[in-house]
Amino acid sequence: MYPTVSDLIDSVLMELNLVGGSAVQTYTEPQIIETINNCFRFLFDKRFWDHLTNTTTHTLDGVAGVITDEVFKIAKVQDIKWIRTDPFRDRDVLRYIPDDDFITGDFPGFAIFSWDHPQYADKFFKVFPQTMTGQIKVRARRMPAKFLAGTDVVPFDEICIKHFVVSTMLSTDGMNPGSEARHSAMFDQRYQDLITQDSDRILRYGRRNPDSFTVA
Repeated sequence: MYPTVSDLIDSVLMELNLVGGSAVQTYTEPQIIETINNCFRFLFDKRFWDHLTNTTTHTLDGVAGVITDEVFKIAKVQDIKWIRTDPFRDRDVLRYIPDDDFITGDFPGFAIFSWDHPQYADKFFKVFPQTMTGQIKVRARRMPAKFLAGTDVVPFDEICIKHFVVSTMLSTDGMNPGSEARHSAMFDQRYQDLITQDSDRILRYGRRNPDSFTVA
């Protein structure tokens, strides 16, 4: 179960109250919430975390190269892991095209609308060739809305977030370098543990394992 904003505030305040010395700053809840959001955004961008990444299916319009519905919480092209035709094979991945002004030929690809394009918010990308029909699958990280209320769930490991937030706040005031370094080291260790757990799971269900499976 992931922590709520209130859970994290309590954990962070408890850790900050344990920091020794007379130079410990008094932190407000809005400061802690903003730091929680900043730390989450940083961690969100580090990897395609399984629990923050999902695959959606969309139907192409066959005319303008856009989907007939809307994309779901994709903020930037770097959040897209792949776009594939459906059904698909490995070679059916659509290639990312950074600039669609010079496209020639009919090779499959996709380009992102500019931020001020009227279809940027709901369609986000268009595919080539634009007359492609059928369905595509989009696997991407999906960024939650900003955490504001105490009951908002922060979908990340509580220990990792706690140490990251505490070390970040101590780094900002610069008055307790020893405690900052301790929490930074604890965050690094927890982060590596999470990565190792991910790697173990991938190896256990790899292609060479007869019990492996594929998640679309």
